[in-house]
Amino acid sequence: MTICVLGEAIADLVPTEQGLYDPKVGGSPFNFARCLARLGAPVRYVSPISSDALGERMLAEMQAQGIDFDPANRSPLPTSLALVAYDNGQPRYSLYREGIADTDFTPEAILAQIAPETRLFHTGSLMLVPAVIDRVASLLEQLRARDIVISLDLNLRPGVVRDLGEYRRKILELLPLADVIKASDEDMALLGLDIGQLQPVLERYFAGSLLVLTRGDAGASAYSGGRQVSVPAYKVSRVQDTIGAGDTFYGAFVAHIYTAVRLQHGWAGDGLLQEALQRACAAAAINVTRQGCQPPAGDEIAAVMSGQWVL
Repeated sequence: MTICVLGEAIADLVPTEQGLYDPKVGGSPFNFARCLARLGAPVRYVSPISSDALGERMLAEMQAQGIDFDPANRSPLPTSLALVAYDNGQPRYSLYREGIADTDFTPEAILAQIAPETRLFHTGSLMLVPAVIDRVASLLEQLRARDIVISLDLNLRPGVVRDLGEYRRKILELLPLADVIKASDEDMALLGLDIGQLQPVLERYFAGSLLVLTRGDAGASAYSGGRQVSVPAYKVSRVQDTIGAGDTFYGAFVAHIYTAVRLQHGWAGDGLLQEALQRACAAAAINVTRQGCQPPAGDEIAAVMSGQWVL
């Protein structure tokens, strides 16, 4: 049984102390796939990878992490870039997304890569911008007909769109196609959804799905069928940066559920959700102690959760 991931693979250009830029493999769905593989979940990355030098680096990373990838799924278009700057310790991204490899696909080409044993299909982030989202919606509709669990990580990027109204509208229209949706408090605010009055929001937009909501230092919650499970965040004394923290959180969440119950129907019990949220918070806490997105191994997560490793 396999988890398939569609989404951007980006070279994050991270500033160094010498004033230069160090390219790091990144992109929200790509990081999510890396975290799954690091934690032992079988994952296949289905977006095209550029045939340029940065694409070669990404291919090497997938091979090193054990991520399945069709070597013929390459694009002559360049790898997308993200110029990273820091504002009070928080990363800010200038994204270069015109004519790039990870959007060089058709729904039919992606469907051809989805094996019959696929249990979950994940996408989100820059696959939700207006230029791409219609293709994604068509794909998700066909995958739902195959009884595949659909996962979305909203991870909104308003800086890369010109019409915020269209961006919000198309995402809200897409939500009913998803079974599991991860969003941050910032994502919800950008969509105009008031988490201070969450119940009406859940009933209107998330009635048929599991919502995993992250709130930074306030921890995370899961909402499903009128139920709520919440856990606190882990305290971190030495933060390097927060690049990939949300991707690592969600990767650890899904990996734990996969390991426990293989994502079969009826898996969203309160006990399992609490365990998954706790592991996800621990994984994200470890990630922010490192530069760039570096998802932890399972034994590292266990050490934090048991108190053997104080961050």
